[in-house]
Amino acid sequence: MLRIIEANRRRHTLAMDDAVPAVERLWGLVRARVVDELTGLSPQNIRIETPTHGFTPRVTADGIAGLMARPAHVFPRLAEQAYPVSFTLHVDDYLPHEIHHTFQANPAFPVRTLRANALMLDRVDGFVAGTNFTLNPGGPNEEDRVIAGVDPGNRQILFTLPFANPHAVGEIARLVHQVGMGGVAANSHQIPMNSTVGFLAGDVLIVEPGSARQETVTVAQGGIAPNAITTVDSLIHGHAAGIEVIHERVITSVGTGIGAPMLFLESVDGIFATDTLYVGRPGVVQEAVTVQFVVGAEARLEVAPQLSRRHAGGAPVVVARLTPFDPASIVDDRTVGLHRPPTVIEGQTFRRHNGGAEPVPALVEVTGLWRHLVPAAQEGPPDQPFVVSLTPPLYFARTQGIAQLQPVTVLDVLGDDKALLDWTHAGEDQLRLSNTLNLHLGTTLLIDTDPERQEYVTIAEVPPGASVASTVTLTHPLAHTHRPETRVRPVLLLPPGPPRTFDDDAIAGDTCVFLDDTAGLEAPNLVVEVVGGAAPDGTPLPNELHWLGFFRTTSDAEGRYRLPPLSRVAQLQLRATAALAFDHDVGDPVVTTRRLLSDPTPNLDTTITLDSLALINPGDLLIVGMPGAQEVREVAPGGVNALADEVTFTEPLGIDHEPDDLVVLARRLVSDPVVGASTITLDSLALINPGDLLIVGMPGAQEVREVAPGGVNAGAGAVTFTAPLGNNHAPGAPVVPARRIAVEPAVGDNAVTLDDANGILDGHRLIVGRPGRQEVMEVVNNPVNDVVTFTAGDDVTFIPNYPAQVSHLDIEF
Repeated sequence: MLRIIEANRRRHTLAMDDAVPAVERLWGLVRARVVDELTGLSPQNIRIETPTHGFTPRVTADGIAGLMARPAHVFPRLAEQAYPVSFTLHVDDYLPHEIHHTFQANPAFPVRTLRANALMLDRVDGFVAGTNFTLNPGGPNEEDRVIAGVDPGNRQILFTLPFANPHAVGEIARLVHQVGMGGVAANSHQIPMNSTVGFLAGDVLIVEPGSARQETVTVAQGGIAPNAITTVDSLIHGHAAGIEVIHERVITSVGTGIGAPMLFLESVDGIFATDTLYVGRPGVVQEAVTVQFVVGAEARLEVAPQLSRRHAGGAPVVVARLTPFDPASIVDDRTVGLHRPPTVIEGQTFRRHNGGAEPVPALVEVTGLWRHLVPAAQEGPPDQPFVVSLTPPLYFARTQGIAQLQPVTVLDVLGDDKALLDWTHAGEDQLRLSNTLNLHLGTTLLIDTDPERQEYVTIAEVPPGASVASTVTLTHPLAHTHRPETRVRPVLLLPPGPPRTFDDDAIAGDTCVFLDDTAGLEAPNLVVEVVGGAAPDGTPLPNELHWLGFFRTTSDAEGRYRLPPLSRVAQLQLRATAALAFDHDVGDPVVTTRRLLSDPTPNLDTTITLDSLALINPGDLLIVGMPGAQEVREVAPGGVNALADEVTFTEPLGIDHEPDDLVVLARRLVSDPVVGASTITLDSLALINPGDLLIVGMPGAQEVREVAPGGVNAGAGAVTFTAPLGNNHAPGAPVVPARRIAVEPAVGDNAVTLDDANGILDGHRLIVGRPGRQEVMEVVNNPVNDVVTFTAGDDVTFIPNYPAQVSHLDIEF
């Protein structure tokens, strides 16, 4: 109701209407906080696509995205039925993420009843009483009506005749306009119109429908004038005045019934459609009706059901309000973690050798992973890597704990190949084949011979007529595009093996899936079947077939390797390991080592941390570094800190050393032997016996000699060799006791037999071979019968380079 108030010679118009009910207001009904699943940060440039009518997408700067609508408009019958809603998030450098939510029936939701002979549309602007319109044009139930009235608040139109046919939500209500005076010329962007009421930017118009000159144009932003419309695209043809221009709306609900009586009240202020009225005096003459439509200007109500009694003027009418409904109770709030597309990790494996590095074959494998990227100071131990790679990626979203992966054996059906007759694009679910002989519902096909484009699909429908070219329908869309003449071969699936369960949700397009375990999936070129789960409408998902890949491979002779596509992992721990790369002879030395734990700064640090200080004392010599990059330092007086596992030298280190580099305890040369000498004097002969090997000299000038029988003179601190020295050595040079290879190994062996493996344990590192041909190997088992099993390798922590197609990582050990 409006009131005019005059004050201070000014007139003020006041609207005394009641507040709009909450269900008629605009609400964010589906809200999602969008984050990167690896970093937890919100991305930019979020875009939303939704097929659901009546909802408006909204995105905020802080990663909040969702759909807005007026609950009463999009859920007119939520009191009695559920409404599914879906939309897709599109963000650059991420996979599309579909969101599905069903608003369940809620008896507390206010009922919004339609008038008889009424339609509820997605928009009613432009519909005017007296105008003709077509209902479901071109459909079997097409019919024309004349608009009798329009209710903009409820988005309803009313008409004079009841329906002759049934109509459903989603059908089209078509309103026909005409090209205005003077017509429009070809190539024009502006169309004169008889009326532009109700047109909005982005509306699609059909000009001169049903003729050879029919064309479709889109209304431009800001392109609506009182008598003309500006379009985004230019017209191809010219069109005369009076030519039809079709402007369509979508039906969102259909009214039923044969009509409703009217109540005239002294005032209808505060009464709304869906209110319940008790008419008449309490007792036998009172009855309840529901308001269908309010005509404020006439103080008239239309109600249902029809009144069953006569009521005299002055009879009371009591408004029975429903309990106010709070739309916040049905809002869907969630956090959505976006998934990144995969990247392939490739590179080379190198072994450090004589101060440089050379490529060698090695086993490269993922030994741990982190699902979330966190600061290094907060980084915990890696997770168990029960992750596998699927080729092609998943066709459907799968749910943790429900979806399973099971190995299957696939047998080709030879001699029954078909050929594709047309280009078949990714996303399509039909194949036009040269023939459908022996094909039937449930047949599995292998498409393509290109390993990068192969995929398995299953037939959902096959037409009759096996000997002729025809089209089969598949259970799911294709992942790749395939060319004409591509081979299509039927295959047989043997019974599957034990299943493994998904340990995390996955979306369509995911390359990696996380499982509860990977035992039983180690066979090469393994095909697996993914089963379990349902679509948003409850329909069971089809099974899908993929090739399985583990994050483990062996580099080639040049050290080059390539792992399967990786996604959904923030950080990896990779290990590269190799067997013996050089020939070694019987009698070659093997030296046991300590492991450097700290990362000393060259020309500055004098202190290092070791994994063991056993037998190290002040004044001892230590050789620090990997073969080819070693230096010798003396332990300072008081330089052994057993509590901190630290050793302090008399002078700083001069070479850059990394954690896991080697440290060797050495004896000190006291004498000054020259070329040809066979006896040397040492600072200690502890544990040196005849037949032992000693490596004499500074790094880069070392030579190996065997202690002669009776060659240990404890009184003089002297050692005599079986052969004379070939180099001069200065006093203070290191002398390292070594073990001896007892059986000649071959290149590629991962075990060696020693003359004595006493004291060597799993995890120890050994320097194998003579100077110039040394390699570092790690013991992987406690020795048995003096046989030491080992491998050379190193662990690397790596952050994949998303969204790059390839991440490059060279591993040196």
